[in-house]
Amino acid sequence: MDMRRFMKYFHWLFIAIGAIVLAMSVLTAPVPGNPGGILFGLLFFVMFAGIPGIIRYAMEAPARQDKVILDSGVSHTGKIFGYQEDASILVNGRPMQDLVIRYFDHGVIRETVVNNDSTDLTKFPIGATVTIRIMNGKAALVPGSVTDARLQGEENLMNPDFDPTGRRPSKGVHCPNCGSSLIIPYGMSQICPYCGSKVSLSEKGDIIH
Repeated sequence: MDMRRFMKYFHWLFIAIGAIVLAMSVLTAPVPGNPGGILFGLLFFVMFAGIPGIIRYAMEAPARQDKVILDSGVSHTGKIFGYQEDASILVNGRPMQDLVIRYFDHGVIRETVVNNDSTDLTKFPIGATVTIRIMNGKAALVPGSVTDARLQGEENLMNPDFDPTGRRPSKGVHCPNCGSSLIIPYGMSQICPYCGSKVSLSEKGDIIH
């Protein structure tokens, strides 16, 4: 069960407990018209229903943002490259693990992070193909889009030596095995899409054999 659904049930449980205590305080008020017991019941209800409600509202903020992105964002297909801790949500004292997604944007490798509501990472294996939508630099995972489909050029998406941030300068080189043209960041490597060989570039811009 994902954390938002758990918090929903937890919230409704506390609302029910608060309502029961409020009803008992009204029915068992010692003196008709004496507000003491009723005020206690109201305070108890507000605390039991309000505090979990505030927590639930805060936890559902990413879901509300994701809905906007899914409704209006640009669709991309990519790969689950890894996981990233989300310290804002703890489960049994441990942070949730968001998904690191790599995808092609007009031939350029990009990397983004999407929220993960489930504590079961087996549903999101590294290397799985997913569909995401992006709007204003924020990404959301399309529900039910996790598959084992193969993508053209996925070797480069999953290449741990490749820097998708674009902060490193790149150099155009030729693959030493097949001669095809490649653009590789300094100090990184790339899988040649034509022959499948790994081509590495030194920090000085020399091809490493």
